[in-house]
Amino acid sequence: MNNKFLRFKPDNAFNLIENLFDIGIFFLIPPSFFIGKFIAITFPATVKVPSQNPGYFTFTSKPNIFLGFIGSLVSFYLFLILWKITCQLVYIIFRALEKYIESKD
Repeated sequence: MNNKFLRFKPDNAFNLIENLFDIGIFFLIPPSFFIGKFIAITFPATVKVPSQNPGYFTFTSKPNIFLGFIGSLVSFYLFLILWKITCQLVYIIFRALEKYIESKD
């Protein structure tokens, strides 16, 4: 196995947090999907279905896929904002730590 792959190289805080943010976006997709699915099931849509008698209709419920999709997008956006704020706070902490370490040298 390549030893360069297993070693860390010195990097600044901005690049590390940027990589953390990019990787973290992938982990925001499953919770957003499940929230959208929950919204689709919780708020069902009523559909008019023809009955066996001509001219009569009956109603049935099915998951509201459009509302679930919109809820999934909104929850992904909110999670993204929270993740961005978290990464910015971690960046501030790392940047302060870098300044502290540089002042000690």
